[in-house]
Amino acid sequence: MRLSVVIPTYNRKDVLIETLKAFSQQSYKNFEVIIVDDGSSDGTKEAINKLNLPFKISYFFQKNKGPASARNVGIKKAQEKIIFFTGDDIIPSPDLLKKHITMHQQGNSNLVVLGYTQWAPQIKITPFRKYIAGYHFNYSAIADKNNVNWRYFYTSNVSVSKDLLEKIGLFDEEFIYAAYEDSELAYRMSKQGMKMVFNKEAIAYHNHLTNFKSYQRTMINKGKSLAILAKKVPQLEKKSSVYETSNPLRYFLKKIIFNNLTLPLLTAIICFLDKISITLPKSFYTKILNYYYLQGIKASK
Repeated sequence: MRLSVVIPTYNRKDVLIETLKAFSQQSYKNFEVIIVDDGSSDGTKEAINKLNLPFKISYFFQKNKGPASARNVGIKKAQEKIIFFTGDDIIPSPDLLKKHITMHQQGNSNLVVLGYTQWAPQIKITPFRKYIAGYHFNYSAIADKNNVNWRYFYTSNVSVSKDLLEKIGLFDEEFIYAAYEDSELAYRMSKQGMKMVFNKEAIAYHNHLTNFKSYQRTMINKGKSLAILAKKVPQLEKKSSVYETSNPLRYFLKKIIFNNLTLPLLTAIICFLDKISITLPKSFYTKILNYYYLQGIKASK
């Protein structure tokens, strides 16, 4: 059994090249890599052309449409029955593909294999990065590794049959950001009998520098995407609702803290403290990030 590795990318040639080189160390050799360039202008194609790696690489370019669209191109171009989704900033462990394919060999076309993504060893684990590791990839909340809820379908490290993807109609390209497009796909797959299993030994490493300030943009995009997701998944509609507090004191405090003067100052302080590894209560991060999350939801109304 062979598989197709699908990697969307956008203006991150250096980390992409590092990722591709790591795939040359795979213990399982029967795979191809499909790179879908989502409108890069940083010389990604030229950098790939200089590589000499022991596996087939297919490169496709499109105008910037977002990762959902880019993955759909990859799915359509894939030559193999099993598709492994990952990111341009995800470094595979040597046995990653072997762990995935072994489980598919024991299952049917409705099987989805979720691997485990953690920070890359070279990334300094600051208090904030430790916080978002549990928020961004919430593996600890998985109740049953042999029957994983569709909400945990993370496209950094997951494999699925091409037949199942084609049956449900691929990714919804209304999602233009890297947020919840994977959840919406998994929701539809769950309606078609998907069984997702979690293999913690299928390890990949997130090689992406992020901080409290840059993650605020991520939260805005998540909010925008949640508003789209809620229209497609009825049970999530309440999550996309925005309510203002009726408590006068809370409303007053909210206006003092969450404004264009105070937030940049708070962000700068939190980023500084994070650099020197001072841990803050989780509520500090959560309250401010939720503010940006709600701004994204409001922007989509």
